[in-house]
Amino acid sequence: MISNNKKIVILGSLTQDLFVYANGNSVMSQSDENGEQEFYAIPHGGKLTAKYLERHAGGGGANVGVSLQRLGFESHVFGARGDDEVGTWIENVLQKEKVKTENIQVLQNTESGFSVILNSYQGERTVIFTSQANKKFKKINAHDIEKIDPVAIYLCHISSGLDNNITSELLDYLEKNTETILSWNPGRERLELGLESEENKRLLAHCNLLFLNKEEAELFTSMNACNVECSNGKKIRNKHYENSLKSDHKSTIANLPNYASDVSGLAKKLLQTGVKTVVITDGRKGVQVFTENESFFAASLDGERVDTLGAGDSFSSGFTASILRGNSLEDAANYARINAQSVVSHRGAQPGLLTESQLYKNK
Repeated sequence: MISNNKKIVILGSLTQDLFVYANGNSVMSQSDENGEQEFYAIPHGGKLTAKYLERHAGGGGANVGVSLQRLGFESHVFGARGDDEVGTWIENVLQKEKVKTENIQVLQNTESGFSVILNSYQGERTVIFTSQANKKFKKINAHDIEKIDPVAIYLCHISSGLDNNITSELLDYLEKNTETILSWNPGRERLELGLESEENKRLLAHCNLLFLNKEEAELFTSMNACNVECSNGKKIRNKHYENSLKSDHKSTIANLPNYASDVSGLAKKLLQTGVKTVVITDGRKGVQVFTENESFFAASLDGERVDTLGAGDSFSSGFTASILRGNSLEDAANYARINAQSVVSHRGAQPGLLTESQLYKNK
């Protein structure tokens, strides 16, 4: 679709992320009756120099808001921050990106979302976080969305879980404004409720773009993806699983590489709820996109991976922006992959986010 309306409402979390690489860090393994576990380790009681200390804004609401703003839209972020220096810093970062912050709630005597990300020499990370303000983001008013009159709403994971009025107010708006596009990346609390939850049913019925990784899709549908295996050069799958698919639903099985999982059964179940487009990612194993009439696989892009924090937000926001610009699903997936690859080649969720001219320069 193409619209002259460029306003998008984003609901989600806001954090300040401090990235730390301590020189001399190590990774230790410990085994017990429950198996083996790895631990990030540094010398106890000593002083260590840091290879780097970097501060970046993060959180789903902030990441998606900045991404869509850079891609030519007018982002209006709804969220919560504390009345502290961290919260002021987060809001200033968003304002410098020209993101609209009027609907960010400033909570008194509350700490803003803050994370310390400890990067190991192996390239993995350990995250220590507090999310007091994000957990207190519990109330919005549909009238505030009406005043903006957005072409789309992007609903991120809400840290307050189910203890809020956000879903009910959002549904109230969507049921009165059926042309508004809804992009949704549900949080774990919503996923655990499953597809039979009444609120989830209503959200899914209004959802145009649903973004899940493979594990989230399995949790939401209470199904397992079917691994594609190779036997005598042919791809095979579990027959019971295959028989459960609708005969008229086009599967991507013939086009999937051997390393990918067939998630078409999960997608079929999600599409039956009324979702228009289901997008299921699986990290380095690529992405699969489904509608009632088409489905396809797109491999992940090769390139340097410095930090994967924010990869999902950059992918889904890039996909959403491309659809709103009128691009095809396959083009949207391609632009989303490019945006995500740029992000993972930087430290932090926002430094690598591409601008409109950068992302669409080859169009």
